Amino acid sequence: MEIPALNTLNLFRIWKGKQSLEVFTLQQHNYGFIGGGLIHGNDFNIRYKIHTDLSWRILQVTIEEVDRPWLSLKISRGMDDLWYNKFGLELTALAGCQELDISVMPFTNSITIQKITSGVQRTFKAIYIRVPEFDFKVVEQVYTPLGLGRFKYENLTHKFSAELLVDEFGLIVDYPGQFGTLSIKQ
Repeated sequence: MEIPALNTLNLFRIWKGKQSLEVFTLQQHNYGFIGGGLIHGNDFNIRYKIHTDLSWRILQVTIEEVDRPWLSLKISRGMDDLWYNKFGLELTALAGCQELDISVMPFTNSITIQKITSGVQRTFKAIYIRVPEFDFKVVEQVYTPLGLGRFKYENLTHKFSAELLVDEFGLIVDYPGQFGTLSIKQ
């Protein structure tokens, strides 16, 4: 799925999770995309922002706990394809990771799906970030296109799979048992 070529794109979604509600926006600029939102959960309230280039290569992610501002996580990818923390120190454990998966949001799945343009199954090494814990580890994930906006997602590390449905922009519409779209504005 490729996002339509527009100079500026501004999409809005409300996603309902098992125990969360997210207000999300996606904007396209000449240099890439910025996706972010506010997520209210049973035991957390977070604000996040993810910057990518025009090829959906993740450049930076920032996650902040709204009620506890000292609790935050910022990870950036350098031009050398290495990952760095907010102090500029290399996160060597994340070497080779191409993707990002944040436990409480479907947008990170959408970013990966944008890279599946040939209709062929792809395997990715991803940074899996748990919220509200704000910890992370490396996982292996597989995305298989099934046609008509459907993708099979597998987290091989956690032995989990789901069939995802995306809209014409590649954003998650339905992630059974995890997330569903409540509102769409384009």
